[in-house]
Amino acid sequence: MPKFLTGNNLNHKVGEIIEKAEKRLILISPYIRLHSYYKKLLQVKLINPNLEIIVLFAKSGKNPIKNIAIKDVEFFKQFTNIELRIESKLHAKYYANEKESILTSMDLYDYSQENHIEAGVLSSSNVFNNILGDSFDIQAYDHFLTVVAKSEIIYKAVPEYSYNLLGQKKFKGVTIEVDLIPFE
Repeated sequence: MPKFLTGNNLNHKVGEIIEKAEKRLILISPYIRLHSYYKKLLQVKLINPNLEIIVLFAKSGKNPIKNIAIKDVEFFKQFTNIELRIESKLHAKYYANEKESILTSMDLYDYSQENHIEAGVLSSSNVFNNILGDSFDIQAYDHFLTVVAKSEIIYKAVPEYSYNLLGQKKFKGVTIEVDLIPFE
């Protein structure tokens, strides 16, 4: 059942979504300047090749990274399994892991988190949603995956693995598949 969140409860729950992500983390916000609280939570996941991170922000004008802090681009580029994407029409804010999501008014922007009146709706996946289908959570997740798929990828890093004779995989390093990020 969706839950309405505001203020510190909203900030805390976005943090929990980041913290509890194990397989996939989706961060969609037109403007990104990470608050130190979220950066600290993400730092723990820096070298986790099993966690796929998708960051989508708005493209504004000719500079595709105008709406994200350069220090945050550099921070995100350290992750082992990440995509940075842009979409010129983006205005929605959505944060999700494989179990929970928040559809909100709050940008992933430190000023917004500290100075604006923000609200959001938290939804959770559960066994009944998956059996019955058409839950709010599933609809929102599917919608935003479509938005992501239609967006422009500007950076992608994927994990590399080596395999031993028994077929067991071991994390070996990172391959940068796409890097179209201009620095001024």
